[in-house]
Amino acid sequence: MSKNFKLYIIEAEKKKTLFIMRGFPGSGKSYTAAKLAPKDQIFTTDNFWGPEYNFDIEKIPIAHQWNIKQVENAMKNNITPIVVDNTNITWDEIKPYVQLAKNFLYDVKYKESESTWWQAISKLYNDPNFKPGTPAFDVAAEFLSKKTQHDVPLDTIKKMMSMWVPTK
Repeated sequence: MSKNFKLYIIEAEKKKTLFIMRGFPGSGKSYTAAKLAPKDQIFTTDNFWGPEYNFDIEKIPIAHQWNIKQVENAMKNNITPIVVDNTNITWDEIKPYVQLAKNFLYDVKYKESESTWWQAISKLYNDPNFKPGTPAFDVAAEFLSKKTQHDVPLDTIKKMMSMWVPTK
């Protein structure tokens, strides 16, 4: 096999894309994810809980491992694009997906919700005064808690918001 052909194959495989959605419950991630790929190419830990969404906080680590495995299987089948539709608040949560992307030669693209309310909230993170306990922080958290599909408690959203690491 010629060197040029090998380079062509490597470049062609790099065209595979992994989108990693980022944002809080209620931010509009799933709506944006649906614009990026067909439903069967969107992978979310929420699916672990089944169609009735029988959430069990004790099984969160198992649910995340399950989703990582679903993404790995899709990558083994060269599915593209793939969308990970989780909150992905910290880089530690994102790391396993990035490692899979490297292993299977996927380009990684970070994507946040396109909703107007998420765009406004994400800009607040540029303000050093936007922190837990401030009125703006509390209003943003309350707004998101009313938008969430799975009735995520306000305190949980506030905790997530306090741990947020902005996309680079």
